[in-house]
Amino acid sequence: GKSGDSVKKGDRLIEFDENAIRGEGYDTTVVLVVLNQDRFKGVRFAEEGPIRAGDPLIWV
Repeated sequence: GKSGDSVKKGDRLIEFDENAIRGEGYDTTVVLVVLNQDRFKGVRFAEEGPIRAGDPLIWV
């Protein structure tokens, strides 16, 4: 993506081979940062813990 792009429900944000990453001994935690959160009312994130494909992650 590029600056100014928007994300719609169902858009794939990231794709990676989790097993390969774990196999090399790396942590598979993904950090999501919203830099312009002040532009939205009521930004809410999913509860802490594993998120599976298709699960809601953030509400704006």
